[in-house]
Amino acid sequence: MAKGGVKECNSSGYCNVGTGERHRKCAEGSVLRNGKCVPVPSVYSDEGAKTNVNNTSSSMNATEAIGALTPVSYEYKPGYGAPGQRVGVIAQDMEKTPAGAAIVNNTPYGKTLDVGGMASLALAAQAEELQRNKERDAKIAELEAMLQKRNPGCRE
Repeated sequence: MAKGGVKECNSSGYCNVGTGERHRKCAEGSVLRNGKCVPVPSVYSDEGAKTNVNNTSSSMNATEAIGALTPVSYEYKPGYGAPGQRVGVIAQDMEKTPAGAAIVNNTPYGKTLDVGGMASLALAAQAEELQRNKERDAKIAELEAMLQKRNPGCRE
């Protein structure tokens, strides 16, 4: 059993609620919590669910949004979360860039971060970094080839 009384459901939607207990059918992608089927948090990523799909630009740069963050350690004030030391970020820092601001929610109790949006932002930032690394590797190879042509007798 997972934390918090959550029991995993199989691909057919049946949840194992323990020996001697009935099995309950939940929709795929759901778990059983306290006798109720609840959806597992997820974000639509299917191409068919999206419109205006473009490569990230300087105004919606995921790496820039991640770079604007300062990791902090903190404890929640009573009523905002479980007690204990945590590590994370501050929503106001996330708002400093357009890509980061897109995942900040304003509530009557304060700002929250869309967890699915944060995961998507982190993946996009990683993809941007990998693309930049590929471009740098190609440029380095090009420069090495130019140097080799100018100095054919030189080796590394």
